[in-house]
Amino acid sequence: MSKNPNPVPSTVVQATESPQDLSNILGSEIVWTPEVELFGRQVGKWMSLELPGAYVFGVQRSGKSAALAYLSREIEQFVGQPVFVSIVNIERGLADRETSLVAEWLGQENVLSNTNSPARLRKALREHFMEQTRQRETDRVLIVIDEAQNATRMHLGQILALGNVLSQSKERRLRVFTLLVGQPELRAFVDSYVTMNELQLVGRFFERKWEFVGIAPGDIPLVLKAYEMDVVCSDGSVQPPAVAALFPQAWQDGWRPNGWATVIAEGIGNVAARCGLPREQRIPMQHLRSTLLGVLAYAKALGDPHTPIPVEVVEQALTETGLNETWGRYAAMVRK
Repeated sequence: MSKNPNPVPSTVVQATESPQDLSNILGSEIVWTPEVELFGRQVGKWMSLELPGAYVFGVQRSGKSAALAYLSREIEQFVGQPVFVSIVNIERGLADRETSLVAEWLGQENVLSNTNSPARLRKALREHFMEQTRQRETDRVLIVIDEAQNATRMHLGQILALGNVLSQSKERRLRVFTLLVGQPELRAFVDSYVTMNELQLVGRFFERKWEFVGIAPGDIPLVLKAYEMDVVCSDGSVQPPAVAALFPQAWQDGWRPNGWATVIAEGIGNVAARCGLPREQRIPMQHLRSTLLGVLAYAKALGDPHTPIPVEVVEQALTETGLNETWGRYAAMVRK
C-alpha cells in the first residue's frame, strides 16, 4: 500500500476532529480587506466625478456581499458627504412585469404599499428616495442592484427610468449613481446590449467595471490584523474583537492571530500548487475566513494559541472548505 505523501500528524487529526462551535468567534462585523478598501475608493471616485453607474462582478464567495455592506457603511468617507444607499436584491425568476421590480424594491426598503397600480408604486418609491435624502440633508444617492445577473431588460429599463426621474425632478434633483453587482455573467451583458443597440443602458451601467478577485497571499497579514481591531458599536462604545474572547489570557499577554500569517499563507500556497495553480493564487475571502476558523479550532483544542501551527493544519482546514475541488474553475473565471 502506498503511503500518503503528505500525512497529517495524529495530533492534528485529534485536535481538529472534536466538534467545536466557533461560528461566532470571528464576530458578525464586516472585516476590512485591501480589496474592499480599493473598491470603496473607486466607487467614491466615480461618484465624485458624477458618473451615472458601473457594474461589479466576481465569482461566488469572492467577497461581494461583504464589500457591499462595507460600502454602505463607509461610502460617506469616500464621497465626502452624506449618501442615501438603497440596495435591492434581484431574485432569480422575478417577474418581467412593470410592477414586479418596484413592488419588490419597496418591500426590501420596508415601505408599505397597498396598491397594484404601476404609477402609484413608482410614486411611492420616488417619494421614499426624496424623504430619505431630505432626512440626511443630501442630494447623493447610491443605488445597488445585487444579483444583477438576474435582471432582465425591462428591470434595467425601470432602474434607468427611476434614476432619470430622480435626477430631473422639479421638486429636488438628486445625483444618482447605480451599481450593478453580480456573477461574471454580467460581462456578457455588455456585448449583448451593444449588439441590440441599447446604448443608453450601456452608457448608464456598463462603461465602467470592477472585478472582485479575492485576497492576495501578500495581503493575508493585513486581513488577519483586521480581525484584531476593536469593534465600534452603534451606540459609540468600543469593545474588544470577538476573537479576543477565545483566549482571554493569551490575548492580554499579547497573542494575536496575525502571528499565524506566514504559516497560513504557506498552507494556502501548498494547496494551490497541488491544484496546479500558482502559489500566489488569490483566495476567496469566505474560504480564507473558514481556514482561519479551522486553525482557531486546532489551537482551541490544544488550549494554547502560542503552540506553533503545523502547516498541515492549514492545508486540512482549507481542503475542508471544498475550495480545492473548484479552485481551478474559480481561477479561470478571474481575469486579473
